Amino acid sequence: MAHVTIEHPLDWGYHYQLIFVYTPGTRHFAGRIIGPVNTTGRVEHHLVTLIHLKVAGESLTFTRRPDSSPSLSVTLPPSASAVFDIDIRLGGTKTDEGELFGRYRVTARGVEYAEVFQKLTVFETRMLANEKLYRWLPYPRTALKPPALRTDLHTHSSGQVSAEGLMQIAVESHVPYPTRLLDALGIPYALEDVQVTKRFFYPPTDGPEIGRIPAEEDAVPIDTLSSQSRKILSAAMSVPADRQVTFGDLEVSVYRFRTPITKSPKIALKLLQKYAEEYAQQGVRYAEITATTSGLLLPEYMAMVHEHMPKLEEETGVKLRFLAGLPRNLPEAILAREVEKLKIMGASPYIVGVDFVGFEDNKIGNLEPHIRSIADWAREHDPEFTLRIHAGENRKNFGNVRESLRLAQKYKMRVRIGHAAHGLDKDALDIADALAKEDLVIIEFNPDSNLALNNIDTAEELEMVKCLDREIPFVLCSDGGGLFQTDIWQLDDTASFAGLKEHHIDTIVKHEQHHMRREAARFARKLLRLPKDYNERVEKEFAALPPLHITPRREDDATAQAFERHLTSHGIQFSPESIKEATDGKRPILILGASGTRWWDRISKLQQAVITDLLQGLVRSIDPKSCYLLIGRPKNAGITTVLSSAVIARNASKLPAEHLALVSATVQADQTTQSFTPGLTHVLPLRGGLFTVPHQLVDYVAHHQGLVVFIGGGTFVRDAVLVAREHGVGFALMRGPEGASTDKCVMFDPSRQFSDLDGLLNIVERHIPTALRQRR
Repeated sequence: MAHVTIEHPLDWGYHYQLIFVYTPGTRHFAGRIIGPVNTTGRVEHHLVTLIHLKVAGESLTFTRRPDSSPSLSVTLPPSASAVFDIDIRLGGTKTDEGELFGRYRVTARGVEYAEVFQKLTVFETRMLANEKLYRWLPYPRTALKPPALRTDLHTHSSGQVSAEGLMQIAVESHVPYPTRLLDALGIPYALEDVQVTKRFFYPPTDGPEIGRIPAEEDAVPIDTLSSQSRKILSAAMSVPADRQVTFGDLEVSVYRFRTPITKSPKIALKLLQKYAEEYAQQGVRYAEITATTSGLLLPEYMAMVHEHMPKLEEETGVKLRFLAGLPRNLPEAILAREVEKLKIMGASPYIVGVDFVGFEDNKIGNLEPHIRSIADWAREHDPEFTLRIHAGENRKNFGNVRESLRLAQKYKMRVRIGHAAHGLDKDALDIADALAKEDLVIIEFNPDSNLALNNIDTAEELEMVKCLDREIPFVLCSDGGGLFQTDIWQLDDTASFAGLKEHHIDTIVKHEQHHMRREAARFARKLLRLPKDYNERVEKEFAALPPLHITPRREDDATAQAFERHLTSHGIQFSPESIKEATDGKRPILILGASGTRWWDRISKLQQAVITDLLQGLVRSIDPKSCYLLIGRPKNAGITTVLSSAVIARNASKLPAEHLALVSATVQADQTTQSFTPGLTHVLPLRGGLFTVPHQLVDYVAHHQGLVVFIGGGTFVRDAVLVAREHGVGFALMRGPEGASTDKCVMFDPSRQFSDLDGLLNIVERHIPTALRQRR
């Protein structure tokens, strides 16, 4: 045998592998780490420090040269046995420390013995990409008994199927794929294959364009693309296993690339079959899938479900049920219409509840009229109908979990809280405790999606053990296994990272089994009451709904005009000429953080004083001929107010030519008259929507070779930190004040951190040598 090759998987998704090659004739042993293409390389770089090998009793480590991947190469001494062992450990600093991940016995004839003991979860591979957190890994393993029955109660129809499974269906069914999205990915296609197809409405990007989206668009059958092109498209349909993304990234890229396939009527049945097939492979026996009302509440779709689901369940052993997803940010008129459609179709036993979905930028109280309407219907027609609310997924509205539970208690509805990564405070837990005693609540933790979407940094942040200590039922969910590249086995490991033990898993299984028994009984009751002419009734009542009139937004609407008048009245300039005059040839220093009372009031009085002194010192130190200050949306409290006051004080004693510009970059004209303080000099309009705020701001700084300074803050600030890291933009994190900047210090080296004015000025001077006029 010329050589012996070993391919050892390091993670569940087989993204990273150790490749060993042993040549018996020369006794040469070599190894390398390989990872997926189009990655940052950070994971491979960090794996070098974590992997420890013992080969034939000799300790070996990887080396990394600037021009190549990590590798090792050694010739075993003549004294080494012809039969030798390879031990692979991760973690610690020595070969006998860390977790044992694999062991092999090698002879001249090949591998005599091989065992993979552990693999990294997708949660860990994403943490591996961080500058500091990789040193925590791998998490200590606690073996959790895989239960016989499992559920996935929180997932989404467009995100559950793996990218490979989705591509397989699309190719088999010749699904047409929009050329506009292929163009966005740089994927070539033959012009002779272009055909016209229906364009599916996609709320995250199309919502602001309601009334102006064309009904049709150009597309090509997906099977006409080359295999390499299909690989590129497939990769775009999942969150990479080695990085975190923002919710905006997820909505305007990953989900958007999936939608033309998942919404295609050509594959509706095959998609159901693929859900069941992939769940069966994991051992999941019951799943509730959220499908947006625009795709689920269609008479023809539910007719297909009623016809084929019984046989599908019999063949796979997997029961699939649905929640009607209501995007929380749709216009009120459309939300109300979707609620009416839900009431019409709610008699189907396959529809088990409603789910308020979408980016959590609004307060749950705003949705109370719709929740009340659903509760009134459910009380009469389906008392065990489930109200699920996405709440506490991010830090935007801490009160949403508590308010969701309160509304469920008020209207006596069975409630499930999707995520609850933030906001499970004492008041929320007290209400959940009361609901649990009436068997009316389940908390759904989604750790892999929480990390992937930059809403947590470590598993320990999730309050799983606290829920169990108070006997509040909760389950582990995928939030879209294909989207986040996770499965039930990885979720078990992540649960152990969060502190769960085997007896905790037994408790979760008990709750799962109770839920399945209750839903089985409910299904049987509803099936018996289902009218035989259900489909005909639905079509008739749909036809009787009054027409829905949506008025398209105009570019010169009253809001924008009032916004510009307000700026003018405050002497704030916004014309392209004025912006160019204030910024041309200068570099921006973007200050993001605790604006407004929500996050500013969470910071201690001592830290507020430190921040005030720091920002005043920064304003005094900046050379206005070299730099200008940039902020996002200004508010009437917090760091933007401190900056405004400091700029006023500085500019008051200077000639106009020496004034320091304070520019607000905003993506929408919806500011209130209280938002702008007199210190603001310019407003820079940026294109985009709410989801893209962090990207728009950071990309502007990147284009103008500036620096971002983070001080406290919430969800958008966390996302901006991530975008700055991914886009290679210089940034500085203030360590100390409560909020995103301090939270993110756990991820980054001290060179990016500061706690006082001198520390900040050092970072500013390092990134922009001409920025400072003088040092204090």
